[in-house]
Amino acid sequence: MSIVADAIFCDDIRQEITGKFLFVGVYPGDLVPGVIPSTFPMAMMLRVHGLGKGAHEFDFALTSPSGQRILEQKDIAEVGDPKTPLVLIFSGFPMTVEQPGDIVATINVAGRELIATKLNVAAAKSDLASQ
Repeated sequence: MSIVADAIFCDDIRQEITGKFLFVGVYPGDLVPGVIPSTFPMAMMLRVHGLGKGAHEFDFALTSPSGQRILEQKDIAEVGDPKTPLVLIFSGFPMTVEQPGDIVATINVAGRELIATKLNVAAAKSDLASQ
């Protein structure tokens, strides 16, 4: 089975008592802040599919359009059932965007560097008019 990663960016992630997750303000494609530069709270869920059962070292990074590391985490995660993805939740972290471009979520796991997702930061129309 191949190893793939995906991620969802949103404003907040909450977990219900039943274990389900509730996503608030999901970004479907572009993030268009009111002004650039801007800082605001953000959340993301990252999943890695296709890992075998056992402990897996991983190195996660979230990079802003300007190349600045927003989040980094090196850790070991346990996968109990190979049919179930490894799930990482990051919530309430400050996102600073200083220019348009891609926010990139990458994870190194099982000897592979995977791009989980890219979220395009687009300038608001009012920002484009002033350039």
